[in-house]
Amino acid sequence: MRNTSWRILLAMLLSCISLGLAAAGDSTSEDHVAGVNASLLNSELANVQAKEGVSAEQLKAISSIYDEAKDWLSQADRYKSSTRQFIASRTSAPLKAKDIRESLRRILDKKLPRASQYKNKSLEELEQLLETEKATQAAKEARVAELAHLVSLEANRPDAARKQLEASNKQLDELRDSLSTQALPVDSLALAQYRRDQARMLALKNQVAMLEQEMLSHPARLTLSKAQLEQAEAEAALAGRQVSVLEDLVNQRRKKEVEQVSKVEAEKEQDITEKYPALKGIAAENARLGKELKETTQALEKASKRDNDLRNQAQRMEAEYRSTQRKVEIAGLREALGQVLLEHRKNLPDPRKYKKQEARLRKHVTETGLRQIRYRELLRRENALEPDPEILLKDVPEAQRSELLPPLKQLLERKRQLLEKLVATDEAYLRALSEQEVMLRRVQDILGAYDGFLAEHLLWVRNTTVIGLDDLKKIPGELQTLLNINAWYEVGRNFVAQLPNAYLFHLMLALVLAAFWLRRHVRSALIRASEAVGKPAGGNFSATLKALFYSMLLPVAPVLLMLLLAWQLKQGTVVSPYADALAEAIYWASKPVYSLLLLRALACRRGVLEAHFRWRLASIQRLRKAINFLLATFIPASMLTIILVNVESSGLAGILLKFSFMAAALSQSFFVYLVFHAKKGVIASYLKQHPDSFLRKSRWLWFSLAVVIPVLLVILSLMGYVYTSATLLNQVINTLWLAAGLVVLQQLAEHWLLLSRRRIAYQAAVERYKAMAENKPDEHAPEGEKEVEFKEPKVDLVTLSKASRKLLNAAILIAAVVGLWLIWSESLPALVVLDTIPLWQHTAMVNGVETRVPVTLGNLLLVVAIAVTTLVASRNLPALLEIVLLQYFNLSSGSRYAMRTLTGYLIAATGMVLVFQAVGGSWSQIQWLVAALGVGIGFGLQEIVANFISGLIILFERPIRVGDFVTVGDSDGTVTRIQIRATTILTRDRKELLVPNKEFITGRLLNWSLSDQTTRLKLAVGIPYGADVELAEKLMLEAAAEHQLVLDEPRPFVYFQSFGDSALLLELRCVIDSVDYRIATLSELHHAINRKFREAGMEIPFPQQDVHLDVRGALEVKLQPE
Repeated sequence: MRNTSWRILLAMLLSCISLGLAAAGDSTSEDHVAGVNASLLNSELANVQAKEGVSAEQLKAISSIYDEAKDWLSQADRYKSSTRQFIASRTSAPLKAKDIRESLRRILDKKLPRASQYKNKSLEELEQLLETEKATQAAKEARVAELAHLVSLEANRPDAARKQLEASNKQLDELRDSLSTQALPVDSLALAQYRRDQARMLALKNQVAMLEQEMLSHPARLTLSKAQLEQAEAEAALAGRQVSVLEDLVNQRRKKEVEQVSKVEAEKEQDITEKYPALKGIAAENARLGKELKETTQALEKASKRDNDLRNQAQRMEAEYRSTQRKVEIAGLREALGQVLLEHRKNLPDPRKYKKQEARLRKHVTETGLRQIRYRELLRRENALEPDPEILLKDVPEAQRSELLPPLKQLLERKRQLLEKLVATDEAYLRALSEQEVMLRRVQDILGAYDGFLAEHLLWVRNTTVIGLDDLKKIPGELQTLLNINAWYEVGRNFVAQLPNAYLFHLMLALVLAAFWLRRHVRSALIRASEAVGKPAGGNFSATLKALFYSMLLPVAPVLLMLLLAWQLKQGTVVSPYADALAEAIYWASKPVYSLLLLRALACRRGVLEAHFRWRLASIQRLRKAINFLLATFIPASMLTIILVNVESSGLAGILLKFSFMAAALSQSFFVYLVFHAKKGVIASYLKQHPDSFLRKSRWLWFSLAVVIPVLLVILSLMGYVYTSATLLNQVINTLWLAAGLVVLQQLAEHWLLLSRRRIAYQAAVERYKAMAENKPDEHAPEGEKEVEFKEPKVDLVTLSKASRKLLNAAILIAAVVGLWLIWSESLPALVVLDTIPLWQHTAMVNGVETRVPVTLGNLLLVVAIAVTTLVASRNLPALLEIVLLQYFNLSSGSRYAMRTLTGYLIAATGMVLVFQAVGGSWSQIQWLVAALGVGIGFGLQEIVANFISGLIILFERPIRVGDFVTVGDSDGTVTRIQIRATTILTRDRKELLVPNKEFITGRLLNWSLSDQTTRLKLAVGIPYGADVELAEKLMLEAAAEHQLVLDEPRPFVYFQSFGDSALLLELRCVIDSVDYRIATLSELHHAINRKFREAGMEIPFPQQDVHLDVRGALEVKLQPE
């Protein structure tokens, strides 16, 4: 104690000396911050408040600046206080660490109490003591986790402190240069700003001093933190050993008591059965309760052991995790560390195992809880309602009841005691299960964090050396190892030797051979399912589903044979490395082989692609060729790669392994070429049919990437990144399979829609035919029109309705996004490394402090992802929203279009904001841009902005909507699109007229269908002088009444308009329900009136004009050449 006191006194003395030196250093610094304190700021602010002529706005601005200066002074005081602590820690931390290590030795030498010390304690007291020790252990383990996190942060602190020191020095220099050129201002606002800069400079100076002392004291503080962590770990380990001792003691005591109780109950049951047969039932029930108590006690003991095992696993995994983190921090992503990280990840337990354990654990918790409730209810009945012996012994003669009452009461009391023990044991069991569940979740959390850490670094570390010419000398040795005749002969000999006794293998082989025999029947069923697809009346979707099911059955037999062989290779007491490698290769190949054979079954003659999806025969043949190529090259190369990984001692560093991987990757690249080539590939016909599609326009980009990526992965593997290239190639292959699956789903959905449309069209045609057959033929009709021959309707099997296609494309897009996320989620943690590559820096406020924050390569990649997501979402989500609105809400097309357009604007605006934030933008940085835009809008961009605002007004106020028939100026047509700047109108001549949005708001607009689709028609007709006007009016009204589109209300009418130059002018006025039929109805009414006038013998005069020539003189005639 005396030595410790002297050390502390010495540390305080050194701290005072250091603070004095620091103060002396400050006194020799610049005088820019001399005299700046809170009192001075308050005094100057009070003077401003007392000054006359200062407006409220000015006073508010000045007060805000002074408040900011006070904040900087407070920050400077905090920095100064931290500086003192860091200076003091340089001397006190080593002394504290030394004391901690001395106490650590005492902890390690501390002996645990023996079991004999607890012999006088009851089981209940031991259980309470155990719970107390468990709580202590949990607190100490939490302390260990906290200190481990602090040590990890402290170890990484120097780099961050160094960067922060550099940024602070830069800001301090800039502020010093600014203040050195200024004199003390006289103006109140300028003075406030000057004081704020002084206070900020003081804070920066103190921050620089603090960071310097923090870096100087870092080794001592880190040593102290590690010592504290070691002490906490030792205390936690000691508490764990104490808990183990108590658990063993409690389990032994509980087991002993339960065994004694169970034995006593069994003996009493036997004794009472012999002496008192009438009490046999109650004794048997007590014996059953004793047996259940024994079983529950055994389960409790197992749960305690399992909890300890999980705790040990968690501690071991956590220690390995921290050790790996330190290795990465020290060694970086070096080649030597790559193989270590790979081995660590390979040895990690499967997380699915813990999920299954958690599910079983929850089931046990539920069952135990229900059982405890049942025991509590029985115990409550026993305590509340005392059993009546007379009722229990009602079947016993009166003479024997008195003899049975004493043993009966003993049995009932024993039952009550057993129920109490069962309830208490179940409570202990539930607590043990709860603790086990907590520990299981802890193991899962550590496993997830550890696996994420390894996944984050493994893709960026080299696993082997770069291949060179000297490595080619290793090929003969590796070939000799691979083609070891004795080893492979041993594999074959062991396989054959196991066959006589492999009864299960023979049974499974018989089933596989039966599956091969059934393949031809499956093939025949597949052809039959394709025969009725092309018939309009008989085509149904169930035939397509059957064909798809039969196609999925065709590859089953070969794959089952592969799995059976692989399973048999792993049987036996001793499995050689070669047999295990071959089995692993066959197991891995079974999945891609099944997928390729399934794809080939879909592309077979009269298969799903040809008969159901109507693919072109040339495309199907190219697909079969590509599949056969992949089966012949990729599968053997991949299997050879897996065999080499398992049999070669060099692991991923083998040269033959890299060559086999190269063959697999290049075969994948050539397969992509065969499938996706724009002229020679499988999709060539599709690209030719859709010349304006995005897929065709961007084919040079995605086709080049798809072909080049496997080649780049080959180069990456030759450079030593074997694990990285293998992982990425596997994910690329899975992405291709995802694309193939989505294509099949899309074709299946389109086929269903086409069959539905065909069936509806066929039924409508049948109904029309029946209606035509019921009507009598027109006697006046020509001879060729009396007999109507029914023909099946011609339905376009390629085009679909726009709504159905939009919904289908949206569903496929969502499925693609989800699939890509599931495939590439394993590699996404590796992108965190990109956040360590800075591109540029920007200034931002972090915790109230202005800091230089870097914009990294990860931020740039995030910007690209946000931009792509925004583009895809703005193109597809509004259309999907329109379909949902059409499906569930009764909205007009214009309303749906307005909501779709506004949704697109909202998505685009959100994407722009996110992109701006990702690159470190802030409002202060774009204020000048907003001001410039304001000036530009005021001068050159006012028309564009006016049109944009007018477009928004149109969407909200809706004076026009998509689908409305409007007249603007001398042009009329249907509104088809309302865009940012202009609205598109489709005229009757099928010409698209672009009208600026401003004209719809500021000009005159005629909307024929704004609130009512009905429109009035006016037909002017002339009849000759002397004709029957009333008959003409009657005929015109009959023509209007007979037309099906003319409304009865308001009623059509004809009025005598005027006496024309050549005719009597009549005008028919009628109303139809839609402007869409205006032209057609006018034409049909004109035809009807003309026919009726002709049948009534009434002529429609043509204009006549009398020309009078003056012949009193000679007529002058001149001929002039053209």
